[in-house]
Amino acid sequence: MKVTGVTRPIDTLGRVVIPKELRRQLNWNEEDRVEFFVENDSVTIKKYSSGCSCCKRVKSDLKEVDGIILCKNCIGKFKSLLEDENEN
Repeated sequence: MKVTGVTRPIDTLGRVVIPKELRRQLNWNEEDRVEFFVENDSVTIKKYSSGCSCCKRVKSDLKEVDGIILCKNCIGKFKSLLEDENEN
């Protein structure tokens, strides 16, 4: 986890503003949905994605690879492409 040194107050409604520079770095835009994960005394916020990053299908076999959500079918396609490149 990267330390940013940025702090923000929680307002009376429980809101926290995510700094513009962080939103830009993460490619988060207005109206994007985020989801919250809690572990011990920490909260992680991630951009919400309900489906595969490639085919956009919502499936139960989704896997996260370096922050990218992929279904097994698309993972198989990437694997085949890499195997084909390695053969050439």
